[in-house]
Amino acid sequence: MTTPASPGGSARAPRIIRRSILGLLRPIVALGLGTAAPTRLASAGPGDAPHGSIDGSNRLHVLVVGGISGSARGIPTFDLGVAAQLAQSLASATGRGVDWESLSDENAKLAGTAPPLRSLPGLASFDVIVLSPGSADVLGFTPFRRWRAELIGLLDFLATAASRAALIVVTAVPDVSPHVQLGPLLSAGLAVDSTEFNAIAVEACAVRHRAQFVALPAPAASDFVDGVFNYRGLYRRWSDSLRDVVVAHLRSV
Repeated sequence: MTTPASPGGSARAPRIIRRSILGLLRPIVALGLGTAAPTRLASAGPGDAPHGSIDGSNRLHVLVVGGISGSARGIPTFDLGVAAQLAQSLASATGRGVDWESLSDENAKLAGTAPPLRSLPGLASFDVIVLSPGSADVLGFTPFRRWRAELIGLLDFLATAASRAALIVVTAVPDVSPHVQLGPLLSAGLAVDSTEFNAIAVEACAVRHRAQFVALPAPAASDFVDGVFNYRGLYRRWSDSLRDVVVAHLRSV
């Protein structure tokens, strides 16, 4: 007896073939590029202090770590970054004071996030910890298995080192494939990789009740001003989304 083809099976086959090809090309391209795919998003970070305070009683302590969110990539001061803007939004929404801090490795990869996070003094004092893996691992062609192990290692570390009352937010890896210069095939591969990284993050958070996966607004065409990416608007949208998540959490506890 012939077994009927499963629905969608024929449509799935080309994706499997393309994924196999990309799997072979990824390390070759990564080797040729040295460290990462070329992108219009690359930019330096600020040189001022990555922390600050907003006056008020019953203070909240907020940490944004990893990715371009933690490094405040592309802006002249941390005051315009996700952590500072999130603190301002939370202060306005709750009437409470907020202490904020940004933390990231220079290259913004998840592997670089672990050492500064593990050595950060006072980690247990934070009420909100936003872990932003960012797009550097996608652009750097980090293998999925390694990325999964790095993410799980950090989440397990936070489960023991952070306060039991802390909200741990893991933000989605943004799809930056429209902003790279690799041609349609490899750009499509980066989009697939972003989806895979996010599936890994969703799975990791699902079995750790203190970790919450949050998808943030994607980069938009309006973020480009005269052909240059303007991070300020994106960081503002990200901080507003995170504010809503944190406020909902505070109301539930």
